[in-house]
Amino acid sequence: MEQNKTLLNLIAPKEIAKNFELIDIKEKSRLIELIFEEQRDKIPHELSGKEAVLDGFCNQLSLQAFPLKGKRIYLIIKRRRWKEPGNPSGKHYSNHYDLHYKGMQTTKEFGDFLKGDL
Repeated sequence: MEQNKTLLNLIAPKEIAKNFELIDIKEKSRLIELIFEEQRDKIPHELSGKEAVLDGFCNQLSLQAFPLKGKRIYLIIKRRRWKEPGNPSGKHYSNHYDLHYKGMQTTKEFGDFLKGDL
């Protein structure tokens, strides 16, 4: 189990490895998808001290990362969506993470590499 965490820290950015769980790996002919779900205990701060229930997931985010074995790597990120039970407004809450630069669909590290900043 500890080896899996070490490997995950080598592939995924720190913020993803810290806040998300790797739930699946899909290897295709030219790419590998690593699917992550936000950890269940990451309740948004707006709901801190309040009753909160899970209400599905936000739209998933697909970020390209450094290639492995000659294949493109995509990190598929699924953030959880929360709500207060009985709230008539139906407002949803979710956590926000700084995982990529605006306008880029890559991890920050891979984006820096592509721009020559790394």
